[in-house]
Amino acid sequence: MSTPNPLFPVLVVDDNIDDLFVLRQRLLRTGIPNPIVTFEDGAEAMAHLKRVLGGENEPVPVIMFLDLRMPKCGGFEVLKWVRMQPGLSPMPVVIVSNSPLPENAARAKQLGASRFVAKFPSPDALADMVADASAERTG
Repeated sequence: MSTPNPLFPVLVVDDNIDDLFVLRQRLLRTGIPNPIVTFEDGAEAMAHLKRVLGGENEPVPVIMFLDLRMPKCGGFEVLKWVRMQPGLSPMPVVIVSNSPLPENAARAKQLGASRFVAKFPSPDALADMVADASAERTG
């Protein structure tokens, strides 16, 4: 008898609770079975990921949707830290931003972001990103 694949969580980090709510609702509308874990600050997300890496019986998220501008710990700082952690390196990080500045997209790519998308991706686009990340993780 084989063990079923665990449902890896989807991580969403945004300091704006309205934006966090919208993104979460769009993810729920996709019908993905993955649990959705949200944080309102980059520092909280990093603390959570440190616990995951420390072996607290929580799986590494399948994908992270990350805002750029947050007051305590911004998205670039979180992205840079994530890419320095060997246990998190395969996790796709999608920057979800209101900032249309090309230099932000370029910096995100330089730091290792998988994608840079405008707020708010459609439920279909979100479902595709989660499905692609899940296929990479289990394939």
